[in-house]
Amino acid sequence: MLAALRQLREREEQHLATAAQAGEDTDDGLVDRASGARSIASIPAQRAPDARGNLRETPLPHLLTHVLARGLDGRLLVVHGESRETIDFIQGAPVRRGARVTDDPITGALARVATFPAQARWAFFIDDELRGALGDVPWTRVEPLEAILTTTRRACRDPRFLARVRATLEKLPTRPLRLHPQAAIGRFALAPLERAALEAALDFGLTFPELLSAATAPEEVVEPLIYALGTTKHLDVGVAGAYPIGVPQREEVD
Repeated sequence: MLAALRQLREREEQHLATAAQAGEDTDDGLVDRASGARSIASIPAQRAPDARGNLRETPLPHLLTHVLARGLDGRLLVVHGESRETIDFIQGAPVRRGARVTDDPITGALARVATFPAQARWAFFIDDELRGALGDVPWTRVEPLEAILTTTRRACRDPRFLARVRATLEKLPTRPLRLHPQAAIGRFALAPLERAALEAALDFGLTFPELLSAATAPEEVVEPLIYALGTTKHLDVGVAGAYPIGVPQREEVD
């Protein structure tokens, strides 16, 4: 089950085993104190996570993409020092208490986790009964595609993540950028410059290097946008069978 998350967990467990052999402290606080995390619903104490890792190997935008791709219900616990944050997910989308009171989708725990350094550790707890556990607690669904793009923008401020983004974008096919026929661009809530850049690429049949050279928008706008569209498969890169993450196969998208 959840092969990608399992691989992440196995990688982290190997890291912890190596650290233990070296005499390092491997208590990352992700299991035995989990019940103390802030969350709409609590995590049972002593429960082992279904997957775990750190934000260097799996940055927050990638975690959001993994969870959305699998439509998971559960909780993401992120720990850095004494700081502990928990984000709840229903059908792969982050949820938070109360109604949305701001245009920024990244508020509360999600906003705080977005500022955590790469060495912060995370654990994901699958909980198929989360919706029932919420009971009468009012909660709001965060648009996951908007959250992925927003956290990608913020993560690109980290030189290491930006280098990772650029290394990936260099591998894009040398053909004009185009969207998947079922891409749900409206759900990403593009900023005006992002929309202008994307429209220029589509209208004029620009490749990614040509889009950068056209200076329709700065690199710091274009790179996170194309990366987020690519990692969520809303950008058509010619991979047979690829389908946009977060868009049900039966859904008709304008």
